[in-house]
Amino acid sequence: MRDDATKNINGKSEWHGQLLGFGSMPMGEVVAKSQAEWERLWEFKRDPGMPYEADLTPGALPEGMMAVAVFPGIKPETGHLVEITGVKELNDRIVVEWDERPPQGASGDAFSSPYVVKLLPHSDKPVEFEKRPPNGMDAANDFTYKPPKFG
Repeated sequence: MRDDATKNINGKSEWHGQLLGFGSMPMGEVVAKSQAEWERLWEFKRDPGMPYEADLTPGALPEGMMAVAVFPGIKPETGHLVEITGVKELNDRIVVEWDERPPQGASGDAFSSPYVVKLLPHSDKPVEFEKRPPNGMDAANDFTYKPPKFG
């Protein structure tokens, strides 16, 4: 897939994080190809006390770009990391590879929901997601729950 480093928002093209608690965090994999889908993707950050008009996006979806996001679900502690590890453009589809890593070292005792959002050059091809085992882990020994896709 072509790399378009000039298409970013305030110098960023990828966002990682984790929300604490049970909130309204989505679970699964998301593709946002329009401004409306981009805005809907960021709704997970809405605080119930925040005015509805508040803009939750980091900025407008840049022209010629789309976004992919992975929300692997609620974890029993803080410190989990989800990362998009590769993007492949095939003849008939785009494949987004991702992995999830458990906390390294000490972690908090609060429920958390990790996420990653990444900008990619826009494509009309369908997007598929493939969970990869973390580096050094055999896929046969990865017992992490894989949430269903939604869309």
